[in-house]
This record gives sequence, structure tokens and C-alpha cells, in this order.
Amino acid sequence: NIGGMLQAIFIDSVLTQVKERMGMDMRTADVGTLISANADEAGVVRIDASAPDPDEAARFANTVAEVFIEHRVQVQRDAIQDALDSLEQRMAAASASAQSAQQTYDAFRDEHGIADLSTEQEQAIENAAELRAQRDRAEAEVAALEARLEQLQRDLRRTPRTRTRTSSSAGPEAAELTRLQSELAQVRGSLADSHPRVQALQQQIAALRERIESGEASGTKTSNTSTNSQWQSLQSAVSTAQADLEGARQRLEGLTTQAERAQERVEQFSSIEGDASRLLAEVRVNQQLLTELQATHARLEDAQRDPASGFRTMSPASPPDYAERSKLKYIVA
Repeated sequence: NIGGMLQAIFIDSVLTQVKERMGMDMRTADVGTLISANADEAGVVRIDASAPDPDEAARFANTVAEVFIEHRVQVQRDAIQDALDSLEQRMAAASASAQSAQQTYDAFRDEHGIADLSTEQEQAIENAAELRAQRDRAEAEVAALEARLEQLQRDLRRTPRTRTRTSSSAGPEAAELTRLQSELAQVRGSLADSHPRVQALQQQIAALRERIESGEASGTKTSNTSTNSQWQSLQSAVSTAQADLEGARQRLEGLTTQAERAQERVEQFSSIEGDASRLLAEVRVNQQLLTELQATHARLEDAQRDPASGFRTMSPASPPDYAERSKLKYIVA
């Protein structure tokens, strides 16, 4: 959602930083009126900034881009920090569960005088625990893919398949009105308002303006219809999500069958050994979960040190060759 991201340029905190770096002496809200930001269908963003001096305009646009990218980096860093905070809570809970499972297993072995389980039994238990953990992760993956597919299908239904752009162009009457207004402004510099030439121009302008305002003036309206690129992207994402979901469901079915067979093999042990193997399986599952959470925590910490903004500067702004055309003569007219 690039358009939504670009709106961050116009929030007070970003505009304040831009104003401070540029040394501007104006209201923060007025700084935003000198900036425009647009993205094309390819995701390329163009930032335009206006200033009285060409070098100042280029510096202004570059400053806006720099502050915006820094803001995006901070947004990513904050999001990663939220994920770290949530992960640390899960790690604490997983650590407590692992310690409790280990204590329960040790107490059971002491109570029944079981020194240790055989290597074959341990391998069977570890295999069953690993398959159960993989099955649980596969179930979570299927649930996530189902939710994603449902959301994508809702977005696809709400998105039009085609996009129509309509443009209107003024007719010859509007161009003639502009010419007459310019001519009137010129003759008034040397002729009085009572001069016949001035009065004739005023009458022509009034008649043309009345014709345009009444809707009788001619004009051109052009409509272009093309395939909506957003719809195409959503359609492709839906197809990919459906394929991923089907693959995940097949993988879950296979893991469920393997986990059931491994559990049956574990249950073939004696009653006490079966209980011990079940408790040991709980220890293994909790330890594995804690290890995975710790690895994810380390990856997030690495990502937080240098978060990606999602944007890069393709071409910095350069001073314009010429200024925008002045609208003063139209205002005077």
C-alpha cells in the first residue's frame, strides 16, 4: 500500500523534521503544501518540492525523501520491537513449561525407580515428539494460509477488474476566453475603460463566459479503459495462496499419519515405561519450542539493528532548468 505509506510524509512529526533541516520559518502545515508525492503502477515514487531558488528546491525534495525513508526505518524498528516483546513473553511461558515438564519427568522416574530409558525407546519418543511438533506447526500454517486466502478473495471481490480513466479538455470557447482576457489586460494599460475597444472586449468576454457557464460551450471528454493492475496482482496472489494451501494440507495429512504411527510404537512399551515416555515427549516438545523461539528472537534482534525501509533512492533531485510559469498575468486579468 504505497499510497498509504506516502501519507506519512504529511504527518506533523515528518514535516517538523523537514522544516528544521531546511531552516524554514513557516508553519508546519504550510510546509506540506509545498510538497507532492505520487507513485506509479510500477511502485516508483516521485517527490516534488517547490522553493523560490532552484538549488533550494532540489535540497528540499531530497530532504523530504531522506526524512521519509528514516521514518519508514523507524516504523519497521518499532514493529520489530513489538514482535520481540511478544516473543519474549512466549519464551518466558515456554521456559516455564519446559522446566515444569522436566521436573514432572524427573519426579516420575524417582518415584518408580526408572534410571533411564533405553536408546531405542528414547529414539522412538524423540521421533514421536518431533512428528507431533511438525504436525502442530503444519496445522498452524494451514490455518494461516486459509485466513490469508479468505482475505485475498474478499479483496478480489471488492476490486474492479477494469479501470476507467476519464479526461476532459476545454473547447475553443475556453481558449478564446483566455486570449480575450489577456488582450483586455494589455489594452487597459494604454486605454481608458470608456474606450470602445475596451468595452467591446468586455462584452465579448461576458458573452463567452455566460456561454461556458451555461454548458453550451463545446468540450472533449475521453475515457480509457484498461485492466486494473491491482486486480491482476490479487488474482495472482489468490492462485499462489490456493497452491500453497493445498500443499500445506497434503503435508499436514502425511505428518498426522506419521505421528499416529510413531505414538502407537511408543505405546507398545510397558505401562510405566509408556508413562515415562509420554512425560519425556512433553519435555522434548517444550525444549524444541523454546529453542525455536530463541532462534526467532535472535533473527529479530539482527533485523532490528538494520531494518529495511522498503524504499531506495533511484535518482536524487536536481535543480530545475527553469521555474514554473508565473500565473500573475492571469490573476491580474
